[in-house]
Amino acid sequence: MRWLLVLLLCGCNQIYGLKETGQQDAAFFDAPADAPYACPAIGVTPQFSPQLTQFLVQRCEAYSVVRSGRAVARCKDDNGTDRVFVGNIDERLEPAIGVDMIGPVLPRLTQDGEHLIVREPTKIAVVQVHVYDRQSDGTWLRGGDPPFGSHIRAIGTLSDDNRMLVTTSDDVLLHEWIFEGTTWRQVGTQMPSVPSVSDVLFAASLTEDGLRVVATVNNRALYSDRATVSDPFRAFVALEGAPRGVDMTLNADCSRLYAAGLGSVFYANPR
Repeated sequence: MRWLLVLLLCGCNQIYGLKETGQQDAAFFDAPADAPYACPAIGVTPQFSPQLTQFLVQRCEAYSVVRSGRAVARCKDDNGTDRVFVGNIDERLEPAIGVDMIGPVLPRLTQDGEHLIVREPTKIAVVQVHVYDRQSDGTWLRGGDPPFGSHIRAIGTLSDDNRMLVTTSDDVLLHEWIFEGTTWRQVGTQMPSVPSVSDVLFAASLTEDGLRVVATVNNRALYSDRATVSDPFRAFVALEGAPRGVDMTLNADCSRLYAAGLGSVFYANPR
């Protein structure tokens, strides 16, 4: 009976030209209406709706969220200067007190919200990364610097076990590191397989489980995944429906793909 219903709907669509038709497993229609979002299986690339939801009217870029309910971004202050801003998810962000770097910095939060990892502005000759520890009063105090070198292109969002993918201007590799509270340990290096030989990855951001990654190249979003954190990532593919942007990030259950522009922060939902 369910298949008959699907075929009838497909016939109507073909007659009236409502949409391109195709078969869909009946299990899709049996899913509860209020079922929570979940990332697709490993090896399956998520698809997103081209319709964006504007949820934060603030001049921010490089917006990302973490498990603790916190968010971080690079935003313009009242004087139009780029600074690191933090706050709660879906709420207006405020300057991170104690982080004095200005300009086109790239900030990330650990999943517990207790550490800020910030890449210096790329307009300087030497580009390094610094760590700031959250204090009891909510301010930030600079801690030890990671041993990433001095030619950092970008840093990605961290997984729940504090894995981070780092790209540098010295090569086209993905360098995988783990932050262990006060020290960093490199656990892997991979030559990414990308759609074009001219594609050089910018930020490569992990999801909370460390198994999925969204990267940007030439304002396009690419996606990859792996079966376990010990495996290499499969070949990167275009993320269908993703907006154009420099730095896009994906939340834990793949229900929001974050992007920023035109003085606002947006997200796309799966379709």
